[in-house]
Amino acid sequence: MALTGSLSANQNSEFGTWRMSQEPLTYNMSASLTHMVGSAYIANSLDKVMPWWQADLATLSFGLLWEVKDGWMPYEKVGALGGEGFSANDFKMDLLGVAINRFLPVMLEKSFSTIQNFNRSNLSLGFSGQSYPKLILSMGM
Repeated sequence: MALTGSLSANQNSEFGTWRMSQEPLTYNMSASLTHMVGSAYIANSLDKVMPWWQADLATLSFGLLWEVKDGWMPYEKVGALGGEGFSANDFKMDLLGVAINRFLPVMLEKSFSTIQNFNRSNLSLGFSGQSYPKLILSMGM
């Protein structure tokens, strides 16, 4: 009886009633990847207007506020603006996106900076870590 009460309390779809999402990351992989890529993009965009640590903190704060909104606003009542509850897994994906934004350009820059003049011609491969990762291929004539 207690189990049924807790299950029905978790399925409450009244506006303003707190809900928690218990879905695993793999339940809706596109939503999880959207959180990761979106957080990386937002953190990268905010890097242009504020210091890196403020950009990361603002991005994670935005992700946390989004999850709180999902906890209070059921999608059954408000549609796409709502959520299925506060999801710690979605917030973990936000954190992963911020970490990827921070470390991927550094790792790629170190990896590609050692590659010079491949294929015995006057070609060189470089990497720009200034913004999102970009490979630069130049041919000297």
